[in-house]
Amino acid sequence: MTGQASRERLTQVLQTLQHHLFVVDEEVSFQVTFSAGIAQFPNDGQDVQTLFQAADAALYQAKQQGRNLVLLAARDYTK
Repeated sequence: MTGQASRERLTQVLQTLQHHLFVVDEEVSFQVTFSAGIAQFPNDGQDVQTLFQAADAALYQAKQQGRNLVLLAARDYTK
């Protein structure tokens, strides 16, 4: 799966999840969101450590941009 296809799929999951209302014991309700960073082999790294760093940098960027976002490492968010 390409990085872009992964981003699209995770964005769909995010949109579905953020509109779901979770209810606990009919008294407490909450909603959930997430941010994600995606790295693609071999474009963003040749080993697990490099890929992890690229995805982590993209995740950090997503948080800096307001959270609730999925970003690709290939968008120059790596060091």
